[in-house]
Amino acid sequence: MLLLSSPTVSVATFVIYVEFKELVLKKIFTEVAKRFWGEWELRLLVVVSLILQLFLVISGYIRRKYIGKKLPYVAISAWLVYLSADWMATLVLTTLLRGDISLKNELVFWTPFLLWHLRSPNNITAYSLEDNELWLRHFFGLVLQVGEAIYIYARFRSKSNIALNAMAVPILLAGVIKYGERIWALRCASDKQLVNSFFSISDKRLIEGEKPLFTDLPFRLSIEFHDNMVYMKFISAEDAFKFVDVELSFVYDLLFTKNPIQFRAMLDRNQHSPIDIAITYLLLVGAVSLDVYSILMHALSTWAMIRLPIPYTKVHKMYSRVVASRWQSIKAKSGIKAMAQHDLIKNCVKAKTSRLTGAIRLFDTGTLLQKYGHTNWKPVDPALKKFIYEHLQKKRDRFERNDFKLDELEKLLNEKGDHVFKEKYKEMLGTDADLAGSKEEFFSIFPRMDPTYFICSILLWHIATELAYYDDLDNHRIGSANSLCNISKSISDYMMYLTLTRPSMLCKGFSDVINGKIYEEAKSFLTEKMKASFIKARKQFTKDLLHFVDFQQQSFYQPPRHKVGALLEGASFAVKLQQFAREIRWDGDEKWEMISEVWMEMMTYAASRCSWEEHAQQLRHGGELITQVALVMAHLGLSTKIGRDEEDVDSDALPPFDA
Repeated sequence: MLLLSSPTVSVATFVIYVEFKELVLKKIFTEVAKRFWGEWELRLLVVVSLILQLFLVISGYIRRKYIGKKLPYVAISAWLVYLSADWMATLVLTTLLRGDISLKNELVFWTPFLLWHLRSPNNITAYSLEDNELWLRHFFGLVLQVGEAIYIYARFRSKSNIALNAMAVPILLAGVIKYGERIWALRCASDKQLVNSFFSISDKRLIEGEKPLFTDLPFRLSIEFHDNMVYMKFISAEDAFKFVDVELSFVYDLLFTKNPIQFRAMLDRNQHSPIDIAITYLLLVGAVSLDVYSILMHALSTWAMIRLPIPYTKVHKMYSRVVASRWQSIKAKSGIKAMAQHDLIKNCVKAKTSRLTGAIRLFDTGTLLQKYGHTNWKPVDPALKKFIYEHLQKKRDRFERNDFKLDELEKLLNEKGDHVFKEKYKEMLGTDADLAGSKEEFFSIFPRMDPTYFICSILLWHIATELAYYDDLDNHRIGSANSLCNISKSISDYMMYLTLTRPSMLCKGFSDVINGKIYEEAKSFLTEKMKASFIKARKQFTKDLLHFVDFQQQSFYQPPRHKVGALLEGASFAVKLQQFAREIRWDGDEKWEMISEVWMEMMTYAASRCSWEEHAQQLRHGGELITQVALVMAHLGLSTKIGRDEEDVDSDALPPFDA
């Protein structure tokens, strides 16, 4: 994608287009078709370029907002439109060099609009963060394209129609400025410029103070600034997630749009074809419409509203009323709306019950169908947000009780479930002293939580959680409204989705390899009779798997650990957990409370270990729940990137950054 945006490749693709066009016209089309194409080629290309600009505006809006099952298609569509819009504008500009002399007046007037097309809309200057780092390459493209435009103007300018030449000049200059805005926006969002900008913060706006997070740059803040502006006190879980969603919209604008930098005579009808006049008007209307849309979007963007001046004049007062209404709308709509869900057990059964699995696997060697086709989306309900926020608040309280010591913070962020086991055992001893001798048995149930095997731990816990959930559900031990049970399954399925589809957000591991082995293991328990009904097949699969592992545990023969795959190991963990819960007479809530706490520990561990650059990358796909969790953690002081400066500092001074 990055290479396709370079000027050299654009010229190369134009040469390929010309050669292909000549070949097709010679071999296939008749003389009539050739004359038609020769007359209409340039006009059609100009209109197509404008249409692609409109599609690009729509794509920029959709990709920021959309979260759902069709996310891969949205991402691919935005990528194709982003590339095609630049390529088409460059192609048309280069085609104008070979333009028909009979259209020279139109060529002079159309050329500046192609520079407007190359400037890209306000809401999508960069497709990915890598585009920002290549701003110098785009600047080289600007020099070439502007040079082409000036040459076309000089070659085709009218000697008789001085008014037309005069009108084209300001539009050409505006096009150069608009194109330059795009380059400046890319430059300002590059990593080096972002780092430099941290030392020129002119006030204490919260979003400015949080910017270093997204370059993984550690920094320190004064105690007053941290406690008053960063730490979220006396705020509900729902409001906390809405707040960080607004912050993430700032970050998205900063990295992928122009919003941050923007804070700052007609033709003679008798001499031209009606078609050419219509195209000219279309370009004018299109350019004006796109700019009017950009102005409105910028005026109502969070970047403009947060910098709203004190309303002295009537215009400012009227705008402030619009802003107040807009803020209420943003607050009502903000917050993560949906989270992805991937259930390995369901995937294995679906692969067996679907008649197309065999054919698809011949072509889908990268398990794309499993990762995207079998991924579902569900709303992030208030109960889950409250559970996450309360868990993070407890961590914050533990951190505060230890006087905000850095080693205590590292210990808190390194917890992956071990702390939950210990606390649960202490709680059990408090209610039943006879359990003192069962400590070894209790801790032997759980797989080890080693950072080296974090991905493996996610897979094992996911399999165990799914099997325990389906076992309880099929045997009517839980109802559909059981909150902790549903929370456990939701986080389990979400972490599995990250493991398979967003592995760059987690610690590196052999997720694809283990996933393939799990499917091969599952085949042993998937019989031909299971092809009839998915629900019956799923029930039979989980029942057979749990019975097999239960029988194996009671037998004298135990296979060596290295010969037991992840599916059987996870199933063995599920059986032990279910048996232990029955032996000590846990009710459903106690068991699922522990499981949900473990999953929350693993999520916070993953959120703290994921780079902020990777968090920023996912904003172009609508954002992830784990990014919002990480930002809430940062506000609660649960981040090694933000330090509280214990020394007294001037409250009016800038927050000190530790570079």
